[in-house]
Amino acid sequence: MLFLLNPLTLHASYPLTETIYTIPEGKISAGVSVEALQADPYYREEDFVIGLGVLSNFTVWYSFIYYSDDLYAPAPGRLGDSFLSMWYYAGNYCNNTVHAGIFARFRIPTGKDVYTARDYHPAELGKNELMAGPVVQVKLWLLTLHANLFYVGRERPDESMSLLGVNPTANDSFLSKRNTGNDYIMGSLTAATDVLYPFIPHSGLRGARLMSASALKAGDNQEVLVEGLAPVNAAACEAGFRYFFTYDIYLGIYGTWNLTPETTGAIQHSAGLELAFEF
Repeated sequence: MLFLLNPLTLHASYPLTETIYTIPEGKISAGVSVEALQADPYYREEDFVIGLGVLSNFTVWYSFIYYSDDLYAPAPGRLGDSFLSMWYYAGNYCNNTVHAGIFARFRIPTGKDVYTARDYHPAELGKNELMAGPVVQVKLWLLTLHANLFYVGRERPDESMSLLGVNPTANDSFLSKRNTGNDYIMGSLTAATDVLYPFIPHSGLRGARLMSASALKAGDNQEVLVEGLAPVNAAACEAGFRYFFTYDIYLGIYGTWNLTPETTGAIQHSAGLELAFEF
């Protein structure tokens, strides 16, 4: 079975977890998902992504989100945030059982600024953000486990990117120590199996913790949510399956559920449909 032989072929990110999916050099991957989310009120989110295999172990993606307040019918909407993602595949270990690499994602603030707007969506930020950390895949008998551990640095109203935040001596840098109160650590784990291929069932968990709720500056909007789920501690689960028409194209259905106590305006649950292909 091909999935057992080459884990780097089409195996795109799951709803709550990034994977080691590496686009072959010179190839392109594209995907679209439509998700209905219950927040306050219901709304529809459409995600579009395109990726390029720059090198055999280095992939770049660009994606953007489009929001609509009409759950079912076509309706005027607006652009949410955009993202530039980079993935470096480090290699395989333990006789091809473990695969690992580094993933980084930059949020481009094309959506509404949550610190000033009133009608923004829960997972929206409208500010600069950098997420980075390791991604690991482990083959464990019939299961393939995908794990992430990310640090997410979020820009505050009085901060700037300041050379992408890598200059800690700049007081307004969004990665300087004095401005990390609204950053958070996020971990996730998803299990999938190819035993039923071309059906690939999957289920996962995600948890996140704000670095320091007490460090939030006066005037900050403390209802800016972690992953659109909760102000400080956030947790969610997901389940779904993908059907592969060929090895390079699949259609998926999934649902997600917020496991944290209900927060006004937070995402409570969602249902999504996804399509992805490589060429």
